[in-house]
Amino acid sequence: MAGEKEIIFAKLREYHSHELPMDFADKKLDGLRSEFEILSDLVVSRMLSFVAGKNVFVDSTHELVAFYEKIKSLALTGKKADEKDVFLSRVDELSAIASFTKTCSFRMKVKAAAH
Repeated sequence: MAGEKEIIFAKLREYHSHELPMDFADKKLDGLRSEFEILSDLVVSRMLSFVAGKNVFVDSTHELVAFYEKIKSLALTGKKADEKDVFLSRVDELSAIASFTKTCSFRMKVKAAAH
């Protein structure tokens, strides 16, 4: 279990070391970047709560797949298409970490009732 935690933490550190560009050439991608930051924070928070034993695993697969498809559906060419590919790989990376986390098992920490 401790090994699984360290793997998850290492994967999350790696994930956070590769930020998306601050400005995309395409305004739709730019707007989706803000939306993804919120989704990413939510997914990471869910994973950390699970790893810490504070919550059961909350599967974010559906949300991540829907977001991936939203980006993928944009018809872009040239530099904009390259930026789209970078964005898609970022969503893939977070999905892979969430998928790995889903396979792990952590004990829930139960607080004793105060008397």
